[in-house]
Amino acid sequence: MSQLKNVLVFLTMAWLKDRQPLNAYVVGAVPGDAKGEYKCDTHSKVNCAKCFDWVRIIKEEARTVEEEGRWLVARNKWMDRVDIQSKAIAVQ
Repeated sequence: MSQLKNVLVFLTMAWLKDRQPLNAYVVGAVPGDAKGEYKCDTHSKVNCAKCFDWVRIIKEEARTVEEEGRWLVARNKWMDRVDIQSKAIAVQ
């Protein structure tokens, strides 16, 4: 379990280092008034708390990275197991 934790910590740190800044226009913002503010396209609110819930958006990104990390660990274990089995068959 500690090995999985170490992998997840590493992936999370790598993700944070390489993560691109969040862009409001990517999540549905449209230009607001002349002050450079933006508003959501859905509610037409400047700094809409529902559409621009940055904490939720970052948590979703982190959850995706964590799931990918678990998948990679499981895939690598499977590949190691398949590789060992294929080598055993080749020897016969």
